[in-house]
Amino acid sequence: MYCKCGAVDIARQLFERMNKHDVHSWNSMILGFAMHGMDEAALNVNEYNIQPVLEHYGSLVDLLGRAGPVDEALDIIANMPMEPDVVIWRSILDACSKKMEV
Repeated sequence: MYCKCGAVDIARQLFERMNKHDVHSWNSMILGFAMHGMDEAALNVNEYNIQPVLEHYGSLVDLLGRAGPVDEALDIIANMPMEPDVVIWRSILDACSKKMEV
């Protein structure tokens, strides 16, 4: 909720105080960073030794699509160890349609 409202610093403080981080809390923070142009913070989660699952790839594809490098997002999709779901395809389509509007 804090990320969606733009209070990313408060969201980060709450996240850091949490005893346990699951895929949903991580994705919320990554998406919050991405939504507010904090791409380096969104991508700086590799230090926690998390085994990526489909939701992580979806967040990364969405982040790349919002930032502009759609080709990189497509490369991520092509090299994922699992099949992309409809959410990932929707993220890519949204990114492509925004790129065409420009």
